Amino acid sequence: MAGLESSAHFKDRARKYGLAEDLLSEFTKAGIDTFGKLAFICAIQPNSGDDTALLQAIKGLTGKDVPAKEVPTVRRLWYESHTHAMLDLQQQVQKTPDSQPREMPMAERLMQDEIMGIKSESRLSLDSDGNSKMTNQASDLRCDTSGELRLRQCFLRRALAFDQVGLASFVQLEEWSNKMFQALLESPPAGYRYVTVQQVLSADAKLWQIMSQESRGNIAVGTGLDPPLDSLLKKLSLDPLVTACMTPLPVPASQHAPSFASTDGPGKGPGKGNPKKNGKGKNGKGKQTEGDSTANVSLKELLASLPPNCEAKNAEGRFICPFYNKGICRFQKRKSCRFGKHAVVLSAAASCPEDFAQACLDNHDFSESKILELFDLLPKDTSDRDVSGVSFSGGVYCRIKVGLRKACHLFPKTLKVINHFASRAVPSHHYTSFVILDRICTKEHVDTQNAFLPNVVVPLSSFAGGDIMVHAKSQVRLRVCQGPVSFCARAHQHSTSEAQGRRVVLVLFSLLGAVHLGSADRRILRSLGFPLPTVQALESQHIQEPRELFCRPSSDGPSTAALPLADQAQVPWLVEVCAGSAVLSATALSAGWNALPIDQPSCRFHAHTPLFILDMRQSSSSVLLASFASRANVAWYHFGLPCGTCSRARERPLPNAPRPLRDADNLFGKPGLRSAEQEQVTAANQVYVQAVEVLFLAFSRGALVTIENPVRSWLWPLLAALVKKRGPASFRKWYFDLQDFDFDTCMFGSGRAKATRIKGTTQAFQGLARACDGKHQHLSWAPVRLGQGWQFKTKDEAAYPQQLCDFLVAAAGACPSAKAEQWRARELRAQVRAPAGHQSRYAAALIPEFEYQAPLSQVPPHRDYKVLKLSSFGGSFSESSDPVGETVGYPSALGDQTKRGDQDSSSSSGMRGDQGSSSSSGMHGDQGSSSRSGTYGDQVAKRHAGGSSDIVGVYHTMEQHIQLASGLESPSESAHQVPDAVRRNIFKLCTEGPLAVSKLRLQALNQLNSRLKELEAQEAELRRGMHPDVEEVTRVSS
Repeated sequence: MAGLESSAHFKDRARKYGLAEDLLSEFTKAGIDTFGKLAFICAIQPNSGDDTALLQAIKGLTGKDVPAKEVPTVRRLWYESHTHAMLDLQQQVQKTPDSQPREMPMAERLMQDEIMGIKSESRLSLDSDGNSKMTNQASDLRCDTSGELRLRQCFLRRALAFDQVGLASFVQLEEWSNKMFQALLESPPAGYRYVTVQQVLSADAKLWQIMSQESRGNIAVGTGLDPPLDSLLKKLSLDPLVTACMTPLPVPASQHAPSFASTDGPGKGPGKGNPKKNGKGKNGKGKQTEGDSTANVSLKELLASLPPNCEAKNAEGRFICPFYNKGICRFQKRKSCRFGKHAVVLSAAASCPEDFAQACLDNHDFSESKILELFDLLPKDTSDRDVSGVSFSGGVYCRIKVGLRKACHLFPKTLKVINHFASRAVPSHHYTSFVILDRICTKEHVDTQNAFLPNVVVPLSSFAGGDIMVHAKSQVRLRVCQGPVSFCARAHQHSTSEAQGRRVVLVLFSLLGAVHLGSADRRILRSLGFPLPTVQALESQHIQEPRELFCRPSSDGPSTAALPLADQAQVPWLVEVCAGSAVLSATALSAGWNALPIDQPSCRFHAHTPLFILDMRQSSSSVLLASFASRANVAWYHFGLPCGTCSRARERPLPNAPRPLRDADNLFGKPGLRSAEQEQVTAANQVYVQAVEVLFLAFSRGALVTIENPVRSWLWPLLAALVKKRGPASFRKWYFDLQDFDFDTCMFGSGRAKATRIKGTTQAFQGLARACDGKHQHLSWAPVRLGQGWQFKTKDEAAYPQQLCDFLVAAAGACPSAKAEQWRARELRAQVRAPAGHQSRYAAALIPEFEYQAPLSQVPPHRDYKVLKLSSFGGSFSESSDPVGETVGYPSALGDQTKRGDQDSSSSSGMRGDQGSSSSSGMHGDQGSSSRSGTYGDQVAKRHAGGSSDIVGVYHTMEQHIQLASGLESPSESAHQVPDAVRRNIFKLCTEGPLAVSKLRLQALNQLNSRLKELEAQEAELRRGMHPDVEEVTRVSS
């Protein structure tokens, strides 16, 4: 059977018989490539004596006549093929259990060996008689894996092979290979060795071993099917049994790991002599030598690894000990050793960072540019999460033990400057540590050593992108390029996207191990300006949701709006996309909501409340709404998307009626549409795409959602397709979990039974689904013939009935996040009384009372302030006070401690030069103040020595107040506003000129006159049927 159906054997015999290659190729193309096919090519036998049928059959398949000189060869092949067929049939019939298997032809065996990778090489050899002969010897196909490059090439060839046979995709296998080689390149922690090639090979073997068990019986390869091993590769690459093979192993006890990265705290090593003994004498303290076992790093390697533009000598020409800069010198606490002076390696062109920090402290200049300039002067550490980036950190560290990073001892003034900047950027945030990250893009991870207190990330440079992707209840994108953001790094998976430009950010975080800090370490951190959280806060497991603080720190003081809007009590907003007549927005406004009804410039409906004109076809529309949502409490998004192109009424067979523009197979537009129809469909598709972007905004902010359209509209499958395309998976799941409420509008006061669907937030609009009960009369849906076209009654039902709007607003208002009546009533009363000169505590402050709030020790000496919150210990701490256990409550928002409009001149006030200030006043140079007052120098001395931690509000300077006041608009000026239509006409007249406006008027007049001529015949016919008196009264006098 093997010889009968072997293509290789057939070609080998044909070539041996001398069949021409071109004729053999014609046979192969025609499918005559085995003895079995040639044997039954025609209905006669070789011994019939006539081969005409054979030649005609070959001509019918190849399209060519067999050359005369090739006919004998073809006959011979035909005879042999017939013989093969007869022998094979005979063996099949006479086969017994004792029958011997047939030998495979040599050509077939060679082809099988080539497929299986068993290559043979022809070699000249001598037999036992001394005669030379050619023999085929199988060659060894084992590849050389010595070295990472050869191993990488082996994995590449394997990926290509698996991809060709369809078992696994090239992308998935390359991802696994990259993960293995990334493990080879990652720097190990202190005390651990680098991952070896043998570990990587063990991990790969373990993965395929587990895969061989889990994929047994589940491998199916076919056209259109996903590679069967892809899902297993993705799953097993994270399997603990596999990843354990690539875990860095600890250095044996007799060795010490090389420490190229920064370590925290001094290291100690044994002296020269017996390593088991310490102390003075022969076997005790000795000299440190190059390549000392303390670090297992040579002096040459350390000097070669100096940061760019850094010198190994100081300004006096003395060498600097490189072991000291790595924290591994045996004499770390001394001022020098035999390798040089113990100082920090700095750039030759740069000044000392401590001198630069002192200048910032003297000038009270803590701007972003100064922090960035200071960071460039500091020594950098390589990042464990991104080898291409660098970092600088300070505060608490927590590894095997808890302690202070060495920057706390080497750069105390630098840390004070950074903490000053942080206190102005986010005054209310508490943290134990910080890190400045430069060009670091992290993969998805969680910080397991952190407490559950939120991280705050503050940008220091100008860049684009670089957003932080946080997986909380849903995926949230924090735009750190625009300002500070906050999220819980312990509980939420997070990663960083690619950034354009240099991305430098300051991360403020708290380590859970800080609860074990000693009192001496806490005192040091407190003197450096770290606002340590309380022990209760560190141990709390409350998780804060990700949020954007949207406030860039200024150069001369902190912002008064450093907290997000989510923390401030605000009236909830309804954003109604494609509002039309805006009945829903008007109802929401009357119920106490704020409403933003949005529609196109060409909206044909009469709006019940002014519309916000926004072209939803433009991609900028969703960006604008996202910006609005970041500043307002948007609690509800309603989408009344246009259904003209999605209407099923177009499918009714009426003469001259609009034809359908979509169907189930062409949701985005049927082919062959006219140009006007195609423009209409394209515009609607653009609106739907932007609506999905706004839907994603509602999903990310957790707002209520309602989408309205007819039940049979093509919009529903179209939106589903756009949502699937938009992603991510959490957004798709959220959308398809929305509840469908199908109802007839006649049950809410409409004249016709319009089958409508509202897809809304689950459980928020219960009771909306109401089918017609048949207890009322309906108006007709019959279309009306107008001239050459038709008018459908669906247009009359576009506006929502009032009862439906009342129901939706009441249901949305019942949600806990959407209580609006009380705040809206207070706000309206304040707006009505403002033009008359009456002030209200519920009206927004025109100018904030304070420029910023800060601890008393951080107030510049020339600024006036007011004490807002006293320390919990009555004004001072003793030397042994515990700052981690203190209760320092920074104000969460401006105005939380004092109400607007109350007695600002009460006992808590304090102004410079106020001789009559009371016991809680704080004045710079006030001679008449009591025990709570004092000069700024005294206050700072107390603060640094464990003194007052009072929170004060710093007033605006006179120049700042005048500048803010000059930009205000009087409430009385906005009491009588110009209508929107008049403003648009004035704008058009000023921008386009009187001539353009005259042309528009003339064009409109011509259109009216042409319309008048078109209707003259119909008017004449109408008047002929009128009563003479009616006709006379209604006739227009010329």
